[in-house]
Amino acid sequence: MPTLNLKSYQQAALDSLVIFARAAQRKGPAMAFGEQVGRPYNPDPFGEVPCVCLRVPTGGGKTLIAAHAVRVLAAEWCATDAPVALWLVPSDTIRSQTLKALQTTGHPYREALEASYGAGVKVCVLEDLANIPPTDWGQCAVVVVATIQSFRIDDTDKRNVYSFSERFERHFKARDDQQLRALRDLPDAVVTAAEAVSDTSGVLAGFVGQPRWSLANWLALHEPLLIVDEAHNTKTDKSFTALKRLNPSAILELTATPLPAKSNVLFHVSAQELASEAMIKLPIALAEHPQGWQQAVFAAVQSQRALEGEALKDEAAGHGYVRPIVLFQAQNENDEAPPAVLRKHLEDELHIPKDQIKVATGDTRELEGLDLSARDCTVRFVITVQALREGWDCPFAYVLCSLQKLSSATAVEQPLVFEPNRYPVLADLKDGGEEFFCAQMIDNHVNTRHWLRNLTTAPCGFSLATSRGKFYPDFVAELADGRIAIVEYKGAHLVNDPYEIEKRQIGELWARKSQGKCLFEQITKERDGLGTAAQLDALLA
Repeated sequence: MPTLNLKSYQQAALDSLVIFARAAQRKGPAMAFGEQVGRPYNPDPFGEVPCVCLRVPTGGGKTLIAAHAVRVLAAEWCATDAPVALWLVPSDTIRSQTLKALQTTGHPYREALEASYGAGVKVCVLEDLANIPPTDWGQCAVVVVATIQSFRIDDTDKRNVYSFSERFERHFKARDDQQLRALRDLPDAVVTAAEAVSDTSGVLAGFVGQPRWSLANWLALHEPLLIVDEAHNTKTDKSFTALKRLNPSAILELTATPLPAKSNVLFHVSAQELASEAMIKLPIALAEHPQGWQQAVFAAVQSQRALEGEALKDEAAGHGYVRPIVLFQAQNENDEAPPAVLRKHLEDELHIPKDQIKVATGDTRELEGLDLSARDCTVRFVITVQALREGWDCPFAYVLCSLQKLSSATAVEQPLVFEPNRYPVLADLKDGGEEFFCAQMIDNHVNTRHWLRNLTTAPCGFSLATSRGKFYPDFVAELADGRIAIVEYKGAHLVNDPYEIEKRQIGELWARKSQGKCLFEQITKERDGLGTAAQLDALLA
């Protein structure tokens, strides 16, 4: 597998991390962050432990960035060439994919680690942690891939990572009391008298008041770097408690959709940057199928067949191997088209061979161990339900077919659909004009999850009714908290035009009727002493 060179925006993200880490060493994370990005730093809940976020859109290669970031944080913040990094992911599927990539010689993610630490870097899962010899700790880089769920289990009988384990005996006995003292300040880290009494084996009787020989304690003793993938899933009190319990030295979050109030976004990669680096498949076409889910599925299958025909022609012309894959987002189990029904429809009605279909849900994990990019892989259709919310690797995915129902809370709230990739084509937006700069500000705003240049053609365009017919606002954005923001940009000479006033009033009425779910603002170059950026801040906050 060829080495992947970093894209310019990926290198820029890592450069920003270097700058922050060096400044944080001198001034502390809060001051370093504020000076670098011009926004206040939120220290909760980790205090002086630096916790920053790199916002990278879906398809932007955040895993590759994370693999390089291990070295950056180890060198610039921890001043070590033998770090312990705990790489947390949201699901077992992502864990399997990430682990395989980081362990496979020649894979770009593995090469990113080996470029700094050589072939001796150790990548493992929690279950194998005790097998690493005590002498290797502090001599080799150790990367542990796990799910966040492993550390935030409520049932104490299943909290294996916190349980006393004799597998770690040789590790803890190699440490003196001075080295173990730091663990005593952590919650639930020492053996209690109650534990000893309830322990039928009698092993714990001699450990009351002593740090527990546990996996979590062993990690905490090494103050690991935390790499948190899909970090928007970890912004809960339960997750905060679990992460603090690990005694991290620094936390790096990666997500396409940070929660503004709880994330310190250090660097934001825009959709335009992905498009310019050919990281988004073009063109992007969005089609609705109001006749029913069966028609949508049929159209997706036909699209796959057409694309595969083109891919075969390209391969014959020497452009490499591609096998286009359709990602189906099925409905939930109690709905009309759950995964089992969809699979049966593909096999029985559309005559798709069984080996071309795989299901990737919480209960069914048919993708584990498969290399979807391999020439001998037959998979062309992947059925999911929630997996599209996560950043899992499917490089041959060219068609997305969502069967999930869309509903609006009120009669005035029009359904607005955002695909996992943001739209790089900005309709007739002219480069360098006022609207163009407004678009850039929307794209770069920390609260923007997705956005698009609104089309003035049915059925895709979003419109509001006026006395003169339909009005198509300039921009539609989905915010990080799920609200929809409509932005109409207007030149200063038109602000007081009667029809523009009418459009503004209708937009504001529409927003009020949405019961807080939608926002509307008519933005101009300057209003009441506020520039375009300040007006957007007031709207998108």
